[in-house]
Amino acid sequence: MVFCFSFPGPSASRYLLSIDMDKKQNKMWRQLIDEYGRRNVASTIELAKRYLDLYPKDGAAWIVIGDMYIDIAKYDDALDAIRNAKKYAHKKRLDMVYSQYGELYRAKGNYKVAEKWFRKAVEYNPTNTRNHIFLGALLAKMGRFDEAKKCHKEAVRLKTDTWDEAHHNLGLIYRAEGKYKTELKHFDKAIEIDPNYSSAIEERSDVLNAINIKVGR
Repeated sequence: MVFCFSFPGPSASRYLLSIDMDKKQNKMWRQLIDEYGRRNVASTIELAKRYLDLYPKDGAAWIVIGDMYIDIAKYDDALDAIRNAKKYAHKKRLDMVYSQYGELYRAKGNYKVAEKWFRKAVEYNPTNTRNHIFLGALLAKMGRFDEAKKCHKEAVRLKTDTWDEAHHNLGLIYRAEGKYKTELKHFDKAIEIDPNYSSAIEERSDVLNAINIKVGR
């Protein structure tokens, strides 16, 4: 399953900031989010520290640095960052913070607690596609495929940002179930939405090969 934290880029700052951006802050934020988008962990952490020295009430930046700490297994630092994110995040976007809690506990292997936080994110904002995808990915990782499919199908129904990832994850579940034709349909849809979706392209090639092998067996 796909577990990367799909943070929505620079626009997220508008949702999570408790203060308005001036020109200097905007420039620093863009530099930070560019490195974050490339998953350059060390650079992102250092830029986030510098940014937060000046703008400590930016909930989005706390989520960014928290995500990087999760990547390098600095879980105590990640927890501190997420707590700050919760303190400063706009109430309308607290679901993003709840999802970050879920990611932390998923990374630590505590799936039961992670599920609680992912469900809390869904309950807080059921119209956010990402919330359903994160919960579905976790449930699939736990082998609860039917529940996972329901989550991803709801994400597909919403048809907002990242719904290509919902199709991708549905494809992965159907692959695990050996339902290759249904899997192929979802990979095709993910690629239709995002023609540069490299994972879906590679997995589509794999399932076509598997179908050919099965036919010729």
